[in-house]
Amino acid sequence: ADLANPRASAGNVLSVARRMHSVAQRVPLDGHQLSLRAGMHTGTVVSGIIGKTKLAFDVWGDAVNVASRMESTGIPGATQVTADTYALLRDQEQFVERGLVDVKG
Repeated sequence: ADLANPRASAGNVLSVARRMHSVAQRVPLDGHQLSLRAGMHTGTVVSGIIGKTKLAFDVWGDAVNVASRMESTGIPGATQVTADTYALLRDQEQFVERGLVDVKG
């Protein structure tokens, strides 16, 4: 992510989510139509490689946890964003307001 340009970073992430939705709609898997939910939040994270023999890359932080909650309370086929992400992208993207969503935590 580009800390100097969070708006561009958020726009890039939203673009990836839209492409994932598009592919899921166009390409069935074993004859089944897929539908994805995605969630986005804006904030800082920490990343690193964990493990000694089997290495894995992971990302941690409140932004990750909030994005996960956006995904789990989202609508299939859509990307749910937080108010912080909306504030960054509202002038360059179209959003549909869902109203208040009960989110754990």
